[in-house]
Amino acid sequence: MSGLTRTTVLNVVLGTTVSPALGCFMMAPMDLRDILTADVVIDGTVTRYSLVVTEYDRRYRERLLALMKDQQREEFEKQPPVSYALLDIWVARSLVGSVSGQITVTWRNSTFQLPKDIDARLRTFALRDPRKRAPTLPLRSGSGVVWPVPELDKLTVLQAPCAMPFMFEANEPTGRAIREIFDGVGDPEAKADALANSFGMTGNR
Repeated sequence: MSGLTRTTVLNVVLGTTVSPALGCFMMAPMDLRDILTADVVIDGTVTRYSLVVTEYDRRYRERLLALMKDQQREEFEKQPPVSYALLDIWVARSLVGSVSGQITVTWRNSTFQLPKDIDARLRTFALRDPRKRAPTLPLRSGSGVVWPVPELDKLTVLQAPCAMPFMFEANEPTGRAIREIFDGVGDPEAKADALANSFGMTGNR
């Protein structure tokens, strides 16, 4: 799947417009089997979406602007400073883990600039607990910047560096596939492997 196609897919999934981020120099392929590392998998709707700027990032941006030439500065200033997003999600169904009601999760998107908003369509989210010492998902692109997870007391969207996030419309094929993996019938690992191969989402270009 080309970088343009990946961007288009994410625009459709989020119901908004995003652009490739500066943090990743190459798009990385998604591996559906990464879903097996999630601490929580849910179907839910975003009830509130907000963008956060840390003081560190604000000051870093100011230092960069001071070093730029006028034309560079004008282009850079067109992009508002953003560190990460907070998503309030109303949980419709928990597939993995035991969360319910409304939860707040973080999303520091390494692949794209964070969108300005997300609509309220039902989506399937895979989340991880950053307080656990689980291995970081591998970087499958040539290079990129891997940012630390903010707000360690909150779950964060599962996303391998420079790949698409595990955030899919619940009624689309990938969302249905994730529910099939965790439907309690058969071996989730075997089903994830079969579906990853079927969808061409095996982490290979």
